Amino acid sequence: MKKNRLPGYNGLASVGIGNNSRFDGTLNLDWRRGKWNLTTFYSLNATKNPLTGYVYRTNRNDNGSPSSYFNQNTSISLNNTFQSGRVAADYTLNDHNVLSLAATIVAGEFNTVSTHPYDYRDLNQTLTSSGQRTTVPHNTYTNTGLEFDWKHQFARKGQELSLVTSYTRNHLSNAADWLTTALKAESG
Repeated sequence: MKKNRLPGYNGLASVGIGNNSRFDGTLNLDWRRGKWNLTTFYSLNATKNPLTGYVYRTNRNDNGSPSSYFNQNTSISLNNTFQSGRVAADYTLNDHNVLSLAATIVAGEFNTVSTHPYDYRDLNQTLTSSGQRTTVPHNTYTNTGLEFDWKHQFARKGQELSLVTSYTRNHLSNAADWLTTALKAESG
């Protein structure tokens, strides 16, 4: 912690917006009074990026002539969110000793929702079967942490002793819903 700081507060805020539903924001605040210094931080970053693709495949016989067809259209949405926050308090015991306590949380989700309708066709482009696969993931994580620090600065410039402790806990989920349908065309 910097010495000879004046009491008061300061802060910084920023916001960003981009294409494909991308946005972010950050807020950092600092307050100092007497022997206390309180710092807070929060950050958010998110995007919903749509993607599309397709496959139109011609299956061929050994002689190279077409035998059947496969068609698939793909629709994907990247749904990602990342957040982090921190609160820290510093207490100056005297000119040589500072105690700090901080709590941190980081959380987010990285999910790619996708839909893939497809069909198979014979040589005459008559539908023989079709279906669809939809994937809806539920991928989330949370990391929480607690820190306690002690810093002692000796009278001789450049010499200090520090104790740094931390405890963290994580939680992850990689669940998803998969739905696949397959239909055979009726011959008439």
